Amino acid sequence: MFCTVAEFAWLGGVGGYGGQVNWCIDKNTDEPELLRELNLPQNQEMIFPWVANALGEIRVTDVNVANVEAFQLDFLKKYSVEEQGPDQRFIDATVCQTCHDVKLMNRSEIDFVKYLYNYIRSDERYSELQNVRNCQTFAR
Repeated sequence: MFCTVAEFAWLGGVGGYGGQVNWCIDKNTDEPELLRELNLPQNQEMIFPWVANALGEIRVTDVNVANVEAFQLDFLKKYSVEEQGPDQRFIDATVCQTCHDVKLMNRSEIDFVKYLYNYIRSDERYSELQNVRNCQTFAR
């Protein structure tokens, strides 16, 4: 039913940017659904200014598309500079074509969360410009 996107970015970026997340359809509305959820009393501690040049967080978002092909055509291209002009979210809306089947023995949702948790706990630093701990190194 969904494609799940895991990204590594600035700590506090979701709350600091008012709930605007590239993977949510309503990113550019006045009050994105994610911000409404963050404003609930039990979630308000998640809203704080993002921490530049210091710490990172891993965000996991489900996108309402059924498979990788739909993700590329119905989501990435829909919000791409190439299709919609310079004010869009994505410059290059291509998906890696060298993807392979997952070969991990332990690959349940709980295992996936454990892998993400172990990754961020091993080193919480994030640097957008240095190729040490950023979203590209996380993807690799």
